Amino acid sequence: MDARRWGCWMAMAAWLLFAGVCSALDIPDAGTDSDPPLRVLEALLEDGDEGKISLVVVLERPARPIVFALDEPVRVVVDIPRATADDDLPSELLPRSEHWLRRVRVGDHPEEGFVRFVCDLAEGKEYTVTPRLEVSQKEGGPVRLEVLLEEAEGAP
Repeated sequence: MDARRWGCWMAMAAWLLFAGVCSALDIPDAGTDSDPPLRVLEALLEDGDEGKISLVVVLERPARPIVFALDEPVRVVVDIPRATADDDLPSELLPRSEHWLRRVRVGDHPEEGFVRFVCDLAEGKEYTVTPRLEVSQKEGGPVRLEVLLEEAEGAP
């Protein structure tokens, strides 16, 4: 299996695991169509250990993102359903240094009802994607969604 397809499968496996964790922890969907849209308050990139990088999205309340991978070009997509972007949310995030993560494009799609993050990745490498939701909000405080991106071990 080539690197791109392997990366897609890893992203899907990570999403299925994440969806199971959300269900086990009883993390709700972003609401119903009659609820006001969830606001995406902030987005940033955090450098981690040994080439890991995290896309951090701050939400006003818990939500289940939709995470999937695409190839040609290689990218990971994170959709926040029933959401709208805060006015201060940037349209693009760039890593601090030269990196296999080229950039993250941010799009607000109010007509369709979601906010999309597209992580553009370098070609010819294998990646793992691990979404995590930290529900450490204090009485009505924001919620932190972290999508950990890392180059797969043994990747070229």
